Amino acid sequence: MKITDIEPCIKVTIEQDDSVIEILIEFGDQIRIINNESKKIEGRFYFFESASEVDQDDIIYLVLEDENQFSIGVSFIENIEKIEK
Repeated sequence: MKITDIEPCIKVTIEQDDSVIEILIEFGDQIRIINNESKKIEGRFYFFESASEVDQDDIIYLVLEDENQFSIGVSFIENIEKIEK
């Protein structure tokens, strides 16, 4: 047996009515986040910070088109999707 590749990613589970969709987002993927105020943010998935306490929020970090960094707590995300190139 020979391991040829290991790629870290996050799994996002989206529940809508009676259906469940799971997507895998890899570091470097272009994604679109819609926050709980219906604002769209697009950027490259850069980093994921898992909260150390149950009452804290996990945080997703993006690199925006202008190379600035953007972060958002998972509880503030309404929807998330990969942008296919």
